[in-house]
Parts: sequence; C-alpha cells; structure tokens
Amino acid sequence: PRPPWELDGALFVPDVAPYQLTKLRLLNGSHSALAHLGLAVGSTTIADEMAADWGERLVRALCAEIAPTLPAGGPDTGAYADDLVARFRNPAMRHLLRQIGSDASLKITERWLPALRELRGQPPLRDLQRGVGADLPQQMPHRGVAEARDEVVGVRARIGAARRERRGDLRAQCPH
Repeated sequence: PRPPWELDGALFVPDVAPYQLTKLRLLNGSHSALAHLGLAVGSTTIADEMAADWGERLVRALCAEIAPTLPAGGPDTGAYADDLVARFRNPAMRHLLRQIGSDASLKITERWLPALRELRGQPPLRDLQRGVGADLPQQMPHRGVAEARDEVVGVRARIGAARRERRGDLRAQCPH
C-alpha cells in the first residue's frame, strides 16, 4: 500500500527519462536564462523577471525552441511551458537569481549545450533581438543564441584539447 499520490497530480509513468530531460532542459534551462539576464540588469528574483514583459516570452520561446530535442513519451511541452510561467510568476517561491546563476559553467553545460548540439542540424536558434528580447534593457549586450553557442562550444573544445594534451604530458612523464 501507498498514499494515493495520483489524486494530487503525481504521475506514474513507465519511463521517467523523458520527464527528467524535460525538467532539465525546459525548467532548469529557462530558470538559468532568466537568472543570467536578470542578474545583468540588477534584478533579484525569477518573479521580478516574469514581471518584466519579456520574461514570459523568453520562457515560452526557449521551451518552443528546445521542445524538438525532447523524446516522445514525456509531458506536453506547451502545457509544461504554461506551468512554468505560472510557477515562475509566483513571488512566494522567492527563486533568487544569484543562487540560480551560481555554478553557471556546470549548469549551462548540462542544461543548454546538449540541446544546442541536437539543434545544430536545424536553422540557428532565434536571435534574442528578434521578438523575445526586443525590449530587454538597452544596457544589456545582445547576441544571438547561436553565436553564444558557437563561442561556448569553441571554448569547450579548447578546454578538451588542453586536458588531452595535459593527460598526454602526464602519461609521458609517468613510467607505466
């Protein structure tokens, strides 16, 4: 026996992987995007960002853009985006941008890059200046997501090459 969790909305599914990936890419991915953009303009919480007229559009655009990278069998991405918007707007949640934005090198690598890699064969991700980010504050630097992705991928490639080189140097120095 167990409590009837399904009566309060819990889902029992044959495969949790599509749900985990949806959470990682849509919820965590948009959370990170809002946090970094919000920190750049001096905001404090996710709810602050959702109060700006671009916050909801950013979340919905990111969800729509990333949805094709999610496997079948997961939640409906449109309904999921609706739930995210409602959740992120709730000021009682007090999601602090500085906390969400911490450890960005780890979080972004996990939340954005795999989806961006999958989308490489498709047209570039929409530029923030077109539509979603048109009314972001002017002091923020505007760059296309595809341009930023290419830069991050390039940095990761250089880091990987440096690591491989270092491992080779260490192997050469250590007797086997």
